[in-house]
Amino acid sequence: MASVEDVSGLTQGQRDLLTHVERLLMAPCCYTQTIDVHMSEIAETMRREVTQMVRQGQTGADIFSHYKAVYGEQILAVPDGRLGTTAFVIPPTVAALATGALAYVLYRFHARKSALMAIKDGAVLKSSADVTCTSEQAEALRARIRAETAF
Repeated sequence: MASVEDVSGLTQGQRDLLTHVERLLMAPCCYTQTIDVHMSEIAETMRREVTQMVRQGQTGADIFSHYKAVYGEQILAVPDGRLGTTAFVIPPTVAALATGALAYVLYRFHARKSALMAIKDGAVLKSSADVTCTSEQAEALRARIRAETAF
């Protein structure tokens, strides 16, 4: 975080912006911590630069654009634009689709097992009454159930 001398004379809104920007910029020496907590020389320099930019009235978007131009997209702790969409939208969507596919497969297996269990020893269970059929009819019905419930 910027030192006390650096933030003197800033309004509360400017201090809030300064804190926000420092929490979203990565230290370019190792890209493991943001500049608000990193203790490298480059992080200290960036904190002073950001404070100066805020003092000059630049917005957060202006500051981020400047550092993205210098260091690339990796300088941002949280990606923006298309990369942000990819990082935060695609994984939950894929997980939801996979869950739906798994539910469908399990339903099909259950439906097939239930239908095949209903045909037992030549008896077809309909409603609450048992209807007997020949073994040929039962086998034809089993084949039809297998075909209809196959993937």
